[in-house]
Amino acid sequence: MTNGEWRMGTEILMSNSPPFVTSSGFGIHSSLVIFPLQPPGMMIFIGLCSSRRSRRPQAGRASSFARSSPVVAVWKSQWLILWRFPETSSQARRASGSSAGESFDNLHGPVLHTSPMKKLLSVLSLAVALALCGGCAIGPSRGSYKVTAFKPHNPNNVRVKVSTSTQHIYVLEGDRLLMAIQGCVGTAQDPTPAGNFTINNKVKTKRRISQPDAGYPMAYWCEFKTAYGFHEGFVHPHPRTHGCIRLHKEAAARLFALVKIGTPVNISRSQPEDSQYGHFVRKLDESRDPNPPRAFMMSPAWFRDPAGPLLIEG
Repeated sequence: MTNGEWRMGTEILMSNSPPFVTSSGFGIHSSLVIFPLQPPGMMIFIGLCSSRRSRRPQAGRASSFARSSPVVAVWKSQWLILWRFPETSSQARRASGSSAGESFDNLHGPVLHTSPMKKLLSVLSLAVALALCGGCAIGPSRGSYKVTAFKPHNPNNVRVKVSTSTQHIYVLEGDRLLMAIQGCVGTAQDPTPAGNFTINNKVKTKRRISQPDAGYPMAYWCEFKTAYGFHEGFVHPHPRTHGCIRLHKEAAARLFALVKIGTPVNISRSQPEDSQYGHFVRKLDESRDPNPPRAFMMSPAWFRDPAGPLLIEG
């Protein structure tokens, strides 16, 4: 696809970390406004789309010019759908240095004859429309994974049980099941510690501080042993971590709401609840899902709670 063939509404495969550069030569600035959507895994970007094109040589020298115009994009999984709003004809001519007889429109394609204010309103209107259709199917999503968690009658009686063989986590209040979820535990080389522990630290906005990947979000951190804890992360169908227990955001946020400092945690190869409640656990495989854009992962928006109440009466 050449620059001249690019059109608004084109769906193209993109890099999953900014700055985004399309196959048609357009790049989106990494300093974008980001709007997380429901379901999780879909986001709206509003920013500027820029490109460089060679223009007619002047005084024997080739030259180029850069230009920017508003862009709205929806990111979901590894796909980015772009809506770009070209500059007006007068702006294009000023940017290209073209004369009245040299039409930039032939290179760029259809040009919108709108004022900057109308252009901005168009961008914002499209952003709102995209937000309202957050459930539109434009690629594989983790957003369909939902978790039900019940509010405890007495938070002091809440306990957590982990079965490493099934990667199931059960949250109970006495004999009452509050939540049953799938997690991702440590590998044979870096196993999740077994035994009896208690939650000793909770940090909703925790980030990794060591290399590699310093700054990587570990949201809803619930530590049960020094350097080991439950936190949000990709859930694989087989053990994958260095000993921590990863949870989907829907599950991590609810576990964070259910436990408190001092909540007992039992981790064992198997649990009696495997046969009693294992069939309630909804399976999840995020092993092939790409990382969201790093700009979003490093932003405060990453730590927003899932939509709706985290705990329900029951």
